[in-house]
Amino acid sequence: MKHIFIIISVFSLVLLNSCNTYDFFTITVLEPAEIAFPANYKKLVIAHNLYRSQSDTTGTSYSLFDVSKSDTTYLYDEIARESVFSLHDFLNASTRFEAVIFDSIPNHFPKSSDDFTMNDLDLIRQICHQNNADAMILLNDLATYDKYEVISDNYAAYFGEFEVKIRETWFFIDPFKSKLVDLKSINFPTYYQTDPWYFDENMNIFDFRKDVLLKSGVEAGINYGRRISPFWSETDRIVFKNGSKQIRKGYKESQLGNWEKAEIIWRDEIMNPKNLNQARATFNIGLANEMNGSLEPAIEWVQKSVEIFPDTINKTYLRILENRLQQQDDLFYQMEGSNTDKP
Repeated sequence: MKHIFIIISVFSLVLLNSCNTYDFFTITVLEPAEIAFPANYKKLVIAHNLYRSQSDTTGTSYSLFDVSKSDTTYLYDEIARESVFSLHDFLNASTRFEAVIFDSIPNHFPKSSDDFTMNDLDLIRQICHQNNADAMILLNDLATYDKYEVISDNYAAYFGEFEVKIRETWFFIDPFKSKLVDLKSINFPTYYQTDPWYFDENMNIFDFRKDVLLKSGVEAGINYGRRISPFWSETDRIVFKNGSKQIRKGYKESQLGNWEKAEIIWRDEIMNPKNLNQARATFNIGLANEMNGSLEPAIEWVQKSVEIFPDTINKTYLRILENRLQQQDDLFYQMEGSNTDKP
């Protein structure tokens, strides 16, 4: 995944440096999840194991201008709800799973999966039965730490910055087979910038700080969703708009979404005596094929573009297309599910 991000970053940098030659736009593509699940897991019930009690006198710890403090309000249950609801929306949007939320577990589950008892599994089984679900996703543990600082940039301007570190532990439980299908602890930081704020020692509630903690909870839920389900993601593409008359004419059609008509126009440039125009035309034809869902022809056309006039643009796009093609089997396997009992 890191390699993909590097490719896209390079692609974007090249893009920004040559605005007169080509245009860029955003498309939505389906990305594969980290892991796949058997086909029998279709409907999931999502719950969390974070509830405040009368003994909760302090909540999340944090640092305010390098001074350690602790909440007088317990926030973990609110953060957990944000994570559960964001995961619910994410999974339903991906269409691999149907997800429902169960928001009233009557008692706490153990923090460690090793400590789950048959009574715990019986309760999860009952909840799954009530919701016609095949398994439960349980946000079982949560911890956060955040700090706020005022920082000066190179131009002597000041801004406030929150750094939120959040750790969530997710269980994917099949109670009908007494099986822990997946266990994942997710750790990641998020950053939020604001105008500088001023505080006094008597301030017990910092509303914006609570907002950023809840936003981090949303991101945490999405983060786990990307682990277990294919997801839609926005990415950049470019199209050559200048060169010969036919390239410009095809570009205008592409802007109207007429990719098939644009491809026909660009094909007139395949035999253009100028290599640069040939390379741009074959690149654009490859793009038109990707936009119409034909990855293998797209790769063949962009490969021709590289052979005619190799540069960073078409070489980078070729790697992106090759990577997308390699992902197709994974995406089919993940969306349809396997007939085996192993994720």
